[in-house]
Amino acid sequence: MGCRVEEVGAADLVASSMTSVNGWLGPPWVKAGWFHAERILADAIEDGDTRARADAMVGRIEASDYRDAVERINLQTRPRDHAHGSCHKLVVDTP
Repeated sequence: MGCRVEEVGAADLVASSMTSVNGWLGPPWVKAGWFHAERILADAIEDGDTRARADAMVGRIEASDYRDAVERINLQTRPRDHAHGSCHKLVVDTP
């Protein structure tokens, strides 16, 4: 099976998760790169157990359920790592 490159606008994917009240955009993570990557890769994890672990990590980030900045950063990268392992999608950030 061959590979193909697609351009996906992260803004379109996160728009449905965004709310606006009196000029405030939220939730705060809609501006974060980890959230954009999670939205792009959301359907790339086919294994149910792996998907559940990735969802739990995202839930912890959203709830600020981590000890320190190091754990937060590790949580922000692991769901993407799980999706990359499936070899179905890869996020490449361009300027």
